[in-house]
Amino acid sequence: MKLSVGPQRLRTRIILWFVAIALVLYAVSALIIILIGLRTARQELSLLLYAEAESLAGYYSATGRLDFPELEALSGHTPIPVWLRLIEDGRIVAQTPGAPDLPVPEVSTVDEGELETYRLDDGSFMAVVRHPTWDRGSAWVEAVGSEDLLSSTMENLRLSLILTLLLVVPLSAAGGQLLAAGVVRPVDQLIRAIRGMDSRNLTQRLDTGVSIREISELRREFNALLDRLQESVERMRRFTADASHELRTPVSILRTGIEVALRKERSPDEYQELAAGCLLEIDRVQRTVEGLLTLARESPDHETAAPTTPVDLSAEAAAALASLATLAQENEVTLESAIEPDVVIPGERDRLRLVLVNLLDNALHHSPAGGRVRLELSADDRQARLRVSDQGPGVAPEDRTRIFDRFYRSPARPGNGNANGNANGDGQADCPTGTAPATSVGGLGLSVVRWVVEHHRGTVQVVDGDGPGAVFEVCLPRTAPAEAAPAGITESR
Repeated sequence: MKLSVGPQRLRTRIILWFVAIALVLYAVSALIIILIGLRTARQELSLLLYAEAESLAGYYSATGRLDFPELEALSGHTPIPVWLRLIEDGRIVAQTPGAPDLPVPEVSTVDEGELETYRLDDGSFMAVVRHPTWDRGSAWVEAVGSEDLLSSTMENLRLSLILTLLLVVPLSAAGGQLLAAGVVRPVDQLIRAIRGMDSRNLTQRLDTGVSIREISELRREFNALLDRLQESVERMRRFTADASHELRTPVSILRTGIEVALRKERSPDEYQELAAGCLLEIDRVQRTVEGLLTLARESPDHETAAPTTPVDLSAEAAAALASLATLAQENEVTLESAIEPDVVIPGERDRLRLVLVNLLDNALHHSPAGGRVRLELSADDRQARLRVSDQGPGVAPEDRTRIFDRFYRSPARPGNGNANGNANGDGQADCPTGTAPATSVGGLGLSVVRWVVEHHRGTVQVVDGDGPGAVFEVCLPRTAPAEAAPAGITESR
């Protein structure tokens, strides 16, 4: 059975980590202290025994007598009992009464001042230090002492470390609590600030003037997220409002026309005229819905793979002209074309047709009665160039950076409104290599044009023409997507 453990609070994690780190540091320090204490205690024991052995060796070398006090009875001036043994020619000449029964080593194995340990039959340990005599041949002195001094020193050290540990744990927990409080306090303040924000008011922002850099950066990033969220929500609201406006007008026209037709009997010609008007409005609704669906299915900011299916752009251009011939006739606008045959590019046929229809529809709606709309299609080995020109009011310079925004509408200008940038001398504009934002003079169609063209790794811009009106130019690559560099929207310079 698997148990699920919930997430720990940051405060608890900090305290536990602080205590754990303190214990690890304490353990390392305690180990070092024990090793140093053990070494120091052995050195003290060795020095004590060596001093006693040296005293007897000096006395015996100077006098040759065995009446040294420590050979008659244990001395009371040492912290532990110390027995002395005088060994000469491999035998014990004299020793302190009650000295432990230890083996006599060979002369060749005697090391002056070296501390050696022996274990007795009762399990206790004895420490031995040897010192040679002067001018006495093979005689030497052994000082034998219990390791109780060493054991008591280590026992006191262990007791001290245990008591210290009992203090380290609560003190480290208290220190971890203080540290956690200082670290978590800005986080708690941030949480309270976020909880206090009203979801209905997206203009609220967090204060970034805090002393902790990481918290300040977190607040800054959260504010940036709120900025993007606010922009997205406002864009959605505008999109919804503008889409409703786009659909409300043709629906209202349809409703009004049908209501007028139902008020009384009318002649067949009147009914045909009414049906033709309703059909035009239905076409308008259909194009708006298609544009909404196109933009809703895939985000314009979402990078997708470029299409690779061959499309006869010449045939699609001719079909788009034919589909809008009735609308042009109703608007009393002449459609002209100069289409180079057999222009094939990699793309998606339905979306490319949507580009053609939307550009032509935009041109027809902005051309006055008696005007002309011209569609030109040419190509070279590298790219295909599509130009749609009209004789309408044109595009104002201040609208150039917004032409392709969704539902953006620019007020029409009388006269020659073709402020479409700088002419290049021959009325033609080369396809740009860079990108820059552009916008439309009407509704949703041109934003769909921009998205489809970018999806095909092409560019769309407003360029100068030979006369009044606007000229929209689309450049689409004729090579495979892997060979064609991604491009965007740019403005004619």
